[in-house]
Amino acid sequence: DVYHAAPVLHLRLDEPYGATQFADNAATSMDNANDGVCTGTHCPTAGEGIKGQLSLAALFDGADDAILVPDGAALQTGHFTIGAWVLPTYVNPDAPQEIIVRSASEVGGEIGPQPTLHANYRLYLMPNTLIPVAEFDAGCTDVVRRVTSQVALVKDHWNHVMVSFDGERLVLYVNGTEQARLSGLNGAQACTEAGWPFHIGGFSIPAGADREYSNPFRGRIDEVTLHNRG
Repeated sequence: DVYHAAPVLHLRLDEPYGATQFADNAATSMDNANDGVCTGTHCPTAGEGIKGQLSLAALFDGADDAILVPDGAALQTGHFTIGAWVLPTYVNPDAPQEIIVRSASEVGGEIGPQPTLHANYRLYLMPNTLIPVAEFDAGCTDVVRRVTSQVALVKDHWNHVMVSFDGERLVLYVNGTEQARLSGLNGAQACTEAGWPFHIGGFSIPAGADREYSNPFRGRIDEVTLHNRG
């Protein structure tokens, strides 16, 4: 039905220039809003000059821009569908580019091409390519389930990327076409520990690590959504 089809998080990223808060358009009241936030020079550029696939978008610099949605019960979902419109402008030769990730913060350093242990869900671009990958930690066991797209995104163009997990299968779509599937997961649940923030465009890591942000995305992101079902 429509209620269950509606996202539990929807960031349109249509805010004005200088924005440090990004509204959750899935919220039905201020009490259940999961607004995104950023600080200072770590904020992506927003506003009238940043055209999105639908209205406006946020422009990430590929250095240290990221939007963080503080943890909330709606983000802690064992089955999920996450998606976004993305316009990548750079192929990072050395590191992934995060699109969406909700994961433990105790990694303590850069997230590289290796699995991100204790990821509730993660959608990113592989190093040295624009190939999207999606993964999650099955049941907080350090067993990472992953799918890799058969096609790369088109540089400097809008692409829609979405991944869905319903307990039995993990499916990755690019521009509405299925590009990867992992089946036979036998009722698995993604790791849903509390306290993990939802990141867009980069992953913040703990104080004392070598750098404050990891795997930054360069380009535009628009219409970020999370559903609590596959």
